[in-house]
Formats: sequence, structure tokens, C-alpha cells
Amino acid sequence: MLRQPRPSQAPLILSFAQWPEIDRELWRLSCDAGDGLDDPSYVADRRPQTIVNARKGWGRFLAVLTDLGLLDPSLPPSGRVTRPAVVRFLTALRDAGNAGSTLAARLFELRSALNVMEPDKEPEFAWLVRPRGGCAWTILAQGNRIWSFLDAYVFGCP
Repeated sequence: MLRQPRPSQAPLILSFAQWPEIDRELWRLSCDAGDGLDDPSYVADRRPQTIVNARKGWGRFLAVLTDLGLLDPSLPPSGRVTRPAVVRFLTALRDAGNAGSTLAARLFELRSALNVMEPDKEPEFAWLVRPRGGCAWTILAQGNRIWSFLDAYVFGCP
């Protein structure tokens, strides 16, 4: 059953203060410059707007999980990003009127947020932006092909 669009067009984003504690702590640790002796973090090599977008994207993902009753705050961020959860996320965004190119941007934000919080798990989440080895941006930005894209997530992402 498809969800009905929200009556208001207000953005559906959980603020940083509303994130689960583990997410906030991992985000803070990654954004801490440290003493300069450690390897630079993912954040150090990115433009500030990339990090802002990743933070908003993660807040959006958490808001959708919360709205669907699927947010488990005891899991680490990587434990929440499953194929079924991503399909539900994309479906909710599509039902709210987001275009394919916006959905693709949201996937890149989601992967960037995971890279901020759990950079050691980065290879595990390539499927977010490369389902079946294709490019999410190319697939989604070409038009309303979301259902075949979602099928790729459910039935065949490596």
C-alpha cells in the first residue's frame, strides 16, 4: 500500500539533536580535527556544503525511518541502512513528490553520511549509488524509472 503525501510540504528532516546518541557521537568524532597526528577524516577532504548535505540527508533518512516506526536507536548507522530500509526511504520520498534526480541526490547524501560516521564501512555501501554496477544518478535522473531501480535494490544489488 502506497503512503499518501504529507499534507504539509515542510521538509521531513530530524534535527541533529533528535538523532540517536550513537549517530551524534560518531558524527562529532569524525568532525573533530584531532591533534593533527591522525589520518585526516572523510570530512577533512570534503567541501563544507557536501557535509551539510550529508547531515541533512541523514536527518531525512532518520525521519522516514521514524515516521514508518522502523528507527532502532540501538543500532549503529550502518545497521540501519539495509536494502529494504532504503527502498522504503526512496518510496516515501517519491510518494512525497520527489523527482528521480532528487532521489539520486538523496542516495549520495546517505552514502556520504555513512562515510562521515563509519568510514571504515565505506566499501559495504557502494550499492547505494551503484546498483547492479550502474550509476544511480544516470538511472534515476533520466525520468520516472524508480520502480525498476527499486527492483534492482531488492532483487540484485551486489
